[in-house]
Amino acid sequence: MLELRDLYIGYSEDDHRRIVAKTLNASLSCGVLTCLIGANGIGKSTLMRTMAAFQPPLRGEVWINGRSVASYTPKELSERIGVVLTEKNMPADLTIEEVVGLGRAPYTNFWGTLKEEDRKIVDEAIALVGLDALRSRKIHQVSDGERQKAMIAKALAQQTSVIFLDEPTAFLDYPSKISMMQLLRRLAHEQNKLVLLSTHDLEIAFQTADHIWLLQQDGLRAGTLDELSRCGAISDFLDSDEIYYDAKNHRIMLR
Repeated sequence: MLELRDLYIGYSEDDHRRIVAKTLNASLSCGVLTCLIGANGIGKSTLMRTMAAFQPPLRGEVWINGRSVASYTPKELSERIGVVLTEKNMPADLTIEEVVGLGRAPYTNFWGTLKEEDRKIVDEAIALVGLDALRSRKIHQVSDGERQKAMIAKALAQQTSVIFLDEPTAFLDYPSKISMMQLLRRLAHEQNKLVLLSTHDLEIAFQTADHIWLLQQDGLRAGTLDELSRCGAISDFLDSDEIYYDAKNHRIMLR
């Protein structure tokens, strides 16, 4: 179980707080794929980073499994939360196999030595995202989409019950977007993981997500797509002079 309790997110700069979003209250359970949507700059990445304890909340708390995230040690968090962000900060001389192997870091010794069981888990994660043929390729020698798959495989190898992904399909072609979303949905359902991802691929999200989090300036709307459609939240978010939301068929249409 993940809970947001009266959460304020943003940044403290020179004794001045810049609030990005406030009064966020929502909860999620394992076994569910949830897509976080919202306009550019609304704070989706900031919310993801705050939930993963990469930056502190300005107010309120994030709870996982009945404990505030702030109370976990870094090792405890690494055993519970896998995170895939958009930053490209991986050393360029690592192979894809070595990058994915870093997902086993919470469970290895000081030197990061992988045991047979660790290697088996790495192999399974690489196969799941379809990178077997590229496992020996340096991470800087692959496309953005292949790099993104490697980072997702690293999170899978971490074997956490919670996975946060910031725009995981951003650099993938359309068939790969569908394949990746289906994979994440299967992980949530079949391995009972809590999977939360931010995305701008709205129609794919509408087809695959169990729940939607819609982040707006006035707060966070959470529910199934049907629930958010019936109350008009999706239409309010999408409708413009150029497009409108067909709530009956869950389609984004040109005017």
